[in-house]
Amino acid sequence: QIYDDMKSASAVMEAKDEVEFTAILEELLSNSTKLQAAQSKAAAFVDRKTHVVDTVLEQLTPLMRKVENRHAA
Repeated sequence: QIYDDMKSASAVMEAKDEVEFTAILEELLSNSTKLQAAQSKAAAFVDRKTHVVDTVLEQLTPLMRKVENRHAA
């Protein structure tokens, strides 16, 4: 689901193989404008999704404490 969301937000670049991956990487490294745009889109996506990680960790904390207490005993 996260990957699909990233694709929808243009926050990821997809390469079907090593050759395409290398071409994308070379293009980004040789074109600072495209690199900056890609970085901005990815950063904006992360900023919008940060609450998801916080919510998951908040919900997992009690379970993690129970497991920790069992192993500490």
